[in-house]
Amino acid sequence: PDGEKLAVAGGTPAESGRVEIRSWRDGRLIDELGNHDDTVQTVAWLDNDTVITGSLDRRIAVWKLGQSSPIQQFEGHSKGVTTIQLIADTNLVVSGALDENIRVWNLETGALVRTLNNHTGAVNEMKARPMKQITSSGIARLPMLASVSDDRTVRLWQPTIGRLVRFCRIDATPLALCWNEGGEWLAVGCDDGSVQIIHPDTMDLKNRVMATESWCYSIQAHPADG
Repeated sequence: PDGEKLAVAGGTPAESGRVEIRSWRDGRLIDELGNHDDTVQTVAWLDNDTVITGSLDRRIAVWKLGQSSPIQQFEGHSKGVTTIQLIADTNLVVSGALDENIRVWNLETGALVRTLNNHTGAVNEMKARPMKQITSSGIARLPMLASVSDDRTVRLWQPTIGRLVRFCRIDATPLALCWNEGGEWLAVGCDDGSVQIIHPDTMDLKNRVMATESWCYSIQAHPADG
């Protein structure tokens, strides 16, 4: 969160999974975390010295820099974990997996809060929608999360109450997604090399650009130029 360190997830398939913590300024290796039995597919910072990992060994673990063992683990997915998202201003973390499920966990107790099982294919990625938490009329907004799946759908959720808000089906398999800074649109990278721009309030396709000739595994919106 302070921009001083970078967490890089990876590993050897079916053998081990680890996270390297490196200095952002010079690339120096600061720490190595993880005793996963398969590759780490996703990592997120909880604070400047704590990360949470999701692995194809089905485990989710919380690690403190400098410690060789996780300080907490979450187990419940029946197949590998592919994506993790923190829900801002809550004690909740959300995970998606190859088992087609999205699970909401209590970060403090490790308890499973709920399972969202509307997807009919592997969950490839999730991203929380950036938005003002309070409306102009003073009403608190519920956090919103977007997910993409092998079932070729893009779905919007309110994970704190377990509600599927809306979804759309697209003409390719979505592998990655990102929101623009204000949360007015989301971009989805697909297995046909296309990037599809979707309006979250209507789930209408606003634009489609062929970005590459191969699969899009990762996508990020520029923080300023739109």
